[in-house]
Parts: sequence; structure tokens; C-alpha cells
Amino acid sequence: MSKVLEKSVAQPPRMRGIIDKVLRQMFDKTCQALEELDGKKFIEQSWTRDKNGIWIAGENSEDTIYIDRALQDSNVFEKIGVNYVAIKGELPPGMSFQQSGALATGEADQIPSDRSTPYFATGTSFVIHPHNPMAPIAHVNYRYFQLGDGTQPGYWWFGGGADLTPAYLFEEDAVHFHQVHKEVCDKHDSSYYPRFKKWC
Repeated sequence: MSKVLEKSVAQPPRMRGIIDKVLRQMFDKTCQALEELDGKKFIEQSWTRDKNGIWIAGENSEDTIYIDRALQDSNVFEKIGVNYVAIKGELPPGMSFQQSGALATGEADQIPSDRSTPYFATGTSFVIHPHNPMAPIAHVNYRYFQLGDGTQPGYWWFGGGADLTPAYLFEEDAVHFHQVHKEVCDKHDSSYYPRFKKWC
């Protein structure tokens, strides 16, 4: 990420809530649109952690939300897997991120050795396999990670991407896919699309 962002930036304290809301809405609205297109409903499974930190089927808690949804052998789709996660916790004292590529800058390479640091992570992902070989497989994954309140430069990170995998290439699909991403990027900075495209 540091190759894309020339310098680390601070963010408003409420950014965590905004990003989490956007990702949760994306998860819910995309699932709703896929159900409307297909005519069948997703099967949903919530997850929680046991006392040893192992993921098990169960109800979400205030600090841990993990939801999987699946649609298989339906009318339009062979298989779809989607998930949404939002987790709060504490990182142990002295934990290092050096050379992990997890954070954008060096300011947050290591958790202070004298205390733990709160973190928040959220994300959503989709893998969509249609029955029709003329329609491409689609994948989307967006995620956000924050140390503390995220207001210090380098203490938050956003990443992810999207791709199409066609069995039969239709150039207009690729053009449309890239145009939609360019329009979103251009709303914020016209340099984003060419920089991010080259980087990815």
C-alpha cells in the first residue's frame, strides 16, 4: 500500500463507523440484488469464537460479527459465497507489522511494548459463479483495519479489489467493468484509477 499512497494520512475519528456501514450495506444490498435476480434465498450462517479463539457456529457478539451466506445450484448461479465481518479486540504488546505490508506506513510498524492496543477490522467479500459460461465469474473483496482510534497517520489501512474471470471474453464486459471502477475513483481523485490499475 505504501507504493500507492505517497504519505500516510490521518483520518476523522468517525471513519471506522462510516466504512463499516458502507461495507455492511454493500453486503446486504448485493445479496438482496442477487436473490432478486435468481429467485432463491441465501442460506446464512453466523459464527462466533469459543474461549480458545476457535471459530464455531453460533450467535454474533458485540465485539465479533461474522456472517457467511451461500447460494448453490440455484436458477442462475452454480455457487455464490459471501461474507461480512466486523471484529474488535486487543493486539498484544510488542506485536510487529514490519515487512508484513499490512499497514500503509512505518509509523505503526510495532505495537508499544508496554501495553496492548485496541484494533478494529471489517470487510466483505463475494465470489460469484454463474451457470452460464458466457457470464464471467466475479470476485470482490474490500477490507479495513484500524489501530486505536485510527486518527494517527499510518494507523489505518483500506484495501481490496475486484475482478472478472471470463470463460469467454466479451470486450464490452471488460470495458464496462473498468469504466464503473474509473467513475468511482474519479469522484475522489482523477489520478486514482490509473495509479491503482497499474499497481494492482
